[in-house]
Amino acid sequence: MDRERTAARLSRISRGAMIVLSLTQLVPSLQLAGNAVWVGLASFFLVEGLTGTSGSDSGLRFRGLGRELKESTFWRQTALLAGVQILNVIVGVLLFGSSYVDYDLGRALDVIHSDSLLKLLALMPLSAWGEEIAWRGFFLGKRPEQIPFWPWAVFSSLLFAMGHVSQHAVALVLFGTSGNFICSLLLCRIYQQRENCMTSTIAHLLGNYAEILFILLVFGQA
Repeated sequence: MDRERTAARLSRISRGAMIVLSLTQLVPSLQLAGNAVWVGLASFFLVEGLTGTSGSDSGLRFRGLGRELKESTFWRQTALLAGVQILNVIVGVLLFGSSYVDYDLGRALDVIHSDSLLKLLALMPLSAWGEEIAWRGFFLGKRPEQIPFWPWAVFSSLLFAMGHVSQHAVALVLFGTSGNFICSLLLCRIYQQRENCMTSTIAHLLGNYAEILFILLVFGQA
């Protein structure tokens, strides 16, 4: 019981920290919002360790992953996610021209603190995995029991989108983060149906690769 109380207390503190850190992205120069992922990552494993969560009860499972990846529903959801990301690029370019390509690629490169596209493509699996464990596995999957799934999913998606705010024109950022919000909701749905952030990680990664490769193939290197 003491371990469960400790886990509940840790979850509350960690969720609060993630909220505060995400809100600091309103001042992008602070460069603190990315730490919300690290807080969520650490908290996920600490809470699962304290509560003795394992096997089919864990929010991060390799067992059964193959079965989940055979589901036609999963691939339709992943195709929808990738389609939304590509459509977001197309509409962004129509609205903002090449500035949107510079913004979208630049934001992705900022995550790895590098201007190397090869390094970006290589590190995207780790980035997607970390975000899914933090935001879907911990923040959403270990939400307060009294709060229904979808109101918390909307709130978590707002925070997730806010973490993508950057120092660009306001209209461009609002459009870009709206896309992040929609994609987060789709990932929340994938997680809700399977309660496994390994599955949502694969969808997240494939969506990101589709978006980046579309930009490179259609618009060239920004």
